[in-house]
Amino acid sequence: TQSTWATAAGNIPLPRAVVALLCEDMNLNAQYTLQPSTTTPGEMQVHVLCTNRDDEASLGDFEFVVADGQGSLTLVRTEGADEALARHHEVTVAPGAAAVITLVFKFEALESAQTLLGTLRYTTKDGSALVRELEFTIVVPVSAYVVALACAPADFAAICGALAVHVATPVSTPVAFVDAIATLMTVLHVALVDAAPAAVSLYGCSVKAHHVALLVKAVDGGITIDLKTSDPAVAKALLADAAAAFARSLC
Repeated sequence: TQSTWATAAGNIPLPRAVVALLCEDMNLNAQYTLQPSTTTPGEMQVHVLCTNRDDEASLGDFEFVVADGQGSLTLVRTEGADEALARHHEVTVAPGAAAVITLVFKFEALESAQTLLGTLRYTTKDGSALVRELEFTIVVPVSAYVVALACAPADFAAICGALAVHVATPVSTPVAFVDAIATLMTVLHVALVDAAPAAVSLYGCSVKAHHVALLVKAVDGGITIDLKTSDPAVAKALLADAAAAFARSLC
């Protein structure tokens, strides 16, 4: 059973990590999560969970290749890496086991979503040393750069009063209000500030110091999202991320 927060709006499910498929074949399943560094400015970590589906052979010699020139994200080079930014990892994954490999990207701008195309190579350790190659895509939405932070209601009110960019949108969704709030907390990486029976305030801050303040209200057939921040491009992108999450839930 998923844990919940008891609030005036109801029991809100705790947010979960957003996991996406990187690539897979008959031997390997690779999924990834995104995590901006809160200690090293301008770094995005991509944690890749590599699961060995093979019952007999180990997998190893993982190599991630991501070309330059794909937006503002650049894979951090290992010493001596060539221009293709090959990232080699001396990791061996036993049959039926899994291992996490972390890729680190440098970035400058975060006002628009980024899509990175690359190739993953690995070797089967069964005597044949067969090298397999898989194409992959990493999607980095603007919301991935937001970090959920605790914020007192009085501080939240002061932040909202100082922010110049204000956008609002209705969202149609059949899910319960508390589940809609949980979706926003998961997708936008925002924390609960305060809750009333039909309204909830949420807060986060980007790693580039953009405040993200939301007031979410329950309405017939869905919710309304009232968002304040300091950058119109960030506001537009975050609302798009939220709308896309609710659209996926309708599929």
